[in-house]
Amino acid sequence: MAAAERGVHSGPGRLAQMALPLFILVSAVFVTERMAGEALREARNEQIQQLLQRASSARVALESELNTVAYLTSGIESYIVVRKGSIDPAEVEPMLAQLFKRSRHFRNLGIAPDNEIRFIYPLAGNEAALGLRFADNPAQWPSVRKVIESGEPILAGPLELVQGGQALIYRSPIYIEGRYWGLLSTVINASSILDIAAPLANDPSLQFALRRSGDGSSGDQVFVGQPETFLDPPVLLNISVPGGRWQMAVAPAESPPPSALPIRLTGYAVALLAFLLSALALRHLLQRAQLARMEIAMEDSTENLLRTTHMLRSVLSAATRFSIIATDPQGRITLFNRGAELLLGYNADEMIGQHSPLLLHLPTEINARAAELTEQVGHSVTGFSVLVEQAELVGFEAREWTYRTQDGRLLPVMLTVTVLREPQGGTSGYLCIAEDISERKRSDRLKNEFISTVSHELRTPLTAISGSLSLLSSGKLGGLSDSMQTLLDTASRNSRRLELLINDLLDMEKLAAGKLRLDLAVQPLRSIVEQAVHDNQTYAEPFGVTLNVLPGPDPRARVDADRLAQVLANLISNAAKFSPRDAQVEVRIDVFDNRARISVTDHGPGIPEAFRERIFQKFSQADASDTRPRGGTGLGLAISRELVERMHGSIGFDSVEGNGATFWVEFSLKECL
Repeated sequence: MAAAERGVHSGPGRLAQMALPLFILVSAVFVTERMAGEALREARNEQIQQLLQRASSARVALESELNTVAYLTSGIESYIVVRKGSIDPAEVEPMLAQLFKRSRHFRNLGIAPDNEIRFIYPLAGNEAALGLRFADNPAQWPSVRKVIESGEPILAGPLELVQGGQALIYRSPIYIEGRYWGLLSTVINASSILDIAAPLANDPSLQFALRRSGDGSSGDQVFVGQPETFLDPPVLLNISVPGGRWQMAVAPAESPPPSALPIRLTGYAVALLAFLLSALALRHLLQRAQLARMEIAMEDSTENLLRTTHMLRSVLSAATRFSIIATDPQGRITLFNRGAELLLGYNADEMIGQHSPLLLHLPTEINARAAELTEQVGHSVTGFSVLVEQAELVGFEAREWTYRTQDGRLLPVMLTVTVLREPQGGTSGYLCIAEDISERKRSDRLKNEFISTVSHELRTPLTAISGSLSLLSSGKLGGLSDSMQTLLDTASRNSRRLELLINDLLDMEKLAAGKLRLDLAVQPLRSIVEQAVHDNQTYAEPFGVTLNVLPGPDPRARVDADRLAQVLANLISNAAKFSPRDAQVEVRIDVFDNRARISVTDHGPGIPEAFRERIFQKFSQADASDTRPRGGTGLGLAISRELVERMHGSIGFDSVEGNGATFWVEFSLKECL
């Protein structure tokens, strides 16, 4: 029993001892052969991935170029529909010229009312196609008839042209008010389009072919390569083209080489190889995902570009009341919209790339502005820089200029110049938008003349009235009763208010007419501020308000002392008028960032949010009712802003409603020596 048991156990033991090396050997051979097979398949996959990557790039490029051609021609279709089939060569030829500049693949574009080509661009070299009736052309009529029957655009070709050569033809039916009008036939250079796929077609290691797919009239027709390439190719891609679909097949010209990996490797080599192959497989997966993301991003970018371009073209075409001119950084015109043509009389073709906007300006205005800017910025400003210097400093500038039209008329315009920036921050050019303000200038002139006339006519009788009231109030003509004195005080007070209003109106008239002369000189500011506060103490007393000048620096700035005192009087009187009784108005001077700031702070009700945008406009008051408790003309702040800006300064305010307001003026210290 024991011997038998030993015999039984000894047999399986030896088998187990033999099985272990056999298992290791078989496992090693199995793993090695399996890894070799995996490596062979991986090499095949890598080859397919490389083919797919190249083919996908060619497909994206073909789709982009062909759809761009279709998109660009849609503008001509819209033009014909809008004009209801009435084509003006003088209008359509500049549009076609711009269209042809945007694509290197255009060969010609024909417009065929009633299926007969009556307009073709460019005509040179395409005369043979002019007058062609598609119904008389057996090679093209079936495709044309299909377009008419389907009502959808179709890309046909490559086809032999009557004027010679091969081309793709994008035919689009045009309907006007629901009725078929004719055909827009765009001839695309087949060789330049197909050159996009030349790296694949000319690669001797590949088989490459293109065919139309799903065309019911002609079946799946191969027009590049051999039909055999479509027999189970490793890479088969659909290409979306306008009005149809193509297919692309790519295959290796010969079988992939056998794997160079060793068949017999040790276990460590096999493990290492497995690790490397896994890493390689992961890398390929990441590459495929990245390629897919790139394709989506490219499609999105192309769609956004087409949408933006269409919107921009629509805006420029619709803005017929504005002159819109764009230039490069050197000032050469790169865009001249329809509004500029209508306003100025020039044709876009004769302006773009040929002239600078300086052609439209008066030399006297340019020279005067050049001298002003040179003095302001401290360096010489000449030529085209006169128009863009201020915009370069702050991003844009709005200023009145006088344009000279092509027929010699002088046209006042409000010109806004904006700097166009590149993504990296550099200047790519400038945008100049001008509006005709002739009617506005005429209205302003009539208004100013009326105000000036009324003001001057009122001043003489008002002076006599004020003098008479003063004489009566003095008692030199006899004593007055209390009631009479009260009436005289009321009349004197209102005559002074009327005199202030007339003075403000005359100042505004002088500013508008450019008749107000300023005596600018570099001088200390504190003495001007202290004198202005002293002069307005009497005005503040009836309001129970105290005026204080806070201690601080005494900077020097280039100003007109009398006009700065007038500005400060406006700010101080407003602060006193809107302050509660027994309050203080603080006036202070600060220096920062090479600028001097004079601030006037009150503790009144502050400025309502709804009034802030028009606070510096003429005749603007937060309370415009007839029963407002505080008087005023509504001109003081408007005059102050004009005076400060003419002294090359700036004016503004800070306010929290219910917590008072601070009005300030600033002047540069860079000219103070």
